[in-house]
Amino acid sequence: MKFNISIIGLGYIGLPFALLLSKKGFNINGVDVNKKKIETLNKGKFISEEADINKLYKLSGNNISYSTKLFNSKFYILCLPTPINKNLKCDLSFLIDGLKQISEVIKINDTIIVESTVPIGTTSYLFYLMCKLRPDLKSNFNIGFSPEKAIPGNTLNEMQNNYRIIGSNKKTFKLVRKIYSKFSKNKIYNYKIEEAEASKLIENSFRDNQLAFSNYLDSELKKKKLNFKKIIEICNLHPRVNLLKPSIGVGGHCIPIDPYFLNFKAQKDNMILMSRRLNDKRTSSIATKLKKLIRTKKKVKICLWGLGYKPGSTDLRESPAIKIINLLKNNKFYISDPYYYLINKNSNDFKNFLHPNLAFKKCKFHIILNLESKYLKNKFNNCKYILAEDL
Repeated sequence: MKFNISIIGLGYIGLPFALLLSKKGFNINGVDVNKKKIETLNKGKFISEEADINKLYKLSGNNISYSTKLFNSKFYILCLPTPINKNLKCDLSFLIDGLKQISEVIKINDTIIVESTVPIGTTSYLFYLMCKLRPDLKSNFNIGFSPEKAIPGNTLNEMQNNYRIIGSNKKTFKLVRKIYSKFSKNKIYNYKIEEAEASKLIENSFRDNQLAFSNYLDSELKKKKLNFKKIIEICNLHPRVNLLKPSIGVGGHCIPIDPYFLNFKAQKDNMILMSRRLNDKRTSSIATKLKKLIRTKKKVKICLWGLGYKPGSTDLRESPAIKIINLLKNNKFYISDPYYYLINKNSNDFKNFLHPNLAFKKCKFHIILNLESKYLKNKFNNCKYILAEDL
């Protein structure tokens, strides 16, 4: 098969993206270093928590292949993880390894697109790195940055309906737009590479700041015995105010990570880092309160509900619920999650994990970490429970 596009990294973004492009008629080479994942995909046994992704996967035809090997294509799209290291800096090793793979097959006039979230200047750095790896190309290849626009639980819808930013020169923009316009139902904009890189980091820093604002007010107003959730209802009557609800903290791969990628100096008045500290403090503060609560109920079997970084998700990346559970590990309790169970029925990730039905029978008190309100209303009518965020 001759490939139009190679997608490198088949995770939360890469695989749905590959399936979507395949549906639009492109010949896709889906590449991942995880051999087990590739075997699962090739055997037709992959299962996502998102029904529309599963449907698209089952309907995919012969114009998509899954492999640990990268083949030559006209376009290479990097959808690789960019985690944060111990020094709160971006770990670019996955991207660099992906670029080295590309360097072995890339030809003159081929195009590289970075979808991974990166610090400002990274795409230009990758360009110069490729020039060193393949001096014979004499820089006659194209590179651009297009920040992914999706959220777990609604991936395909957001990929198709959100606006799309492509950071590149005009020549590369015209080439890349031909791909994205095949599935994008919204406008596609062209900006400088560094502007596009910065936009993704600033968007998520802004959201982190909004969440920190609500979490901080909730904590302070509780000291005055005021219900901030009620006050939010009042404030949001204002036509230009939209306060977010307080939570147990901030999770996911983007919001708790991206603010650090801006690499602003850690000054005392750094509002972005201050928001990060406030949201992290929120999680540890709730864990401390839960620890005291659990100790007062020594004779009662307790279950903590919800593992995902947000209600209704099985995505555990940077999940505040997992951080709370780890902080409480020396206490006796069970955990359960109806969504996690559906996807990981045979998983032994958590020793004290209970099937949801068994959790209701075995436990007399329940603590809700992250759980959808509709499940809460339908299943917890006859149970004693508290919302961790209300502590």
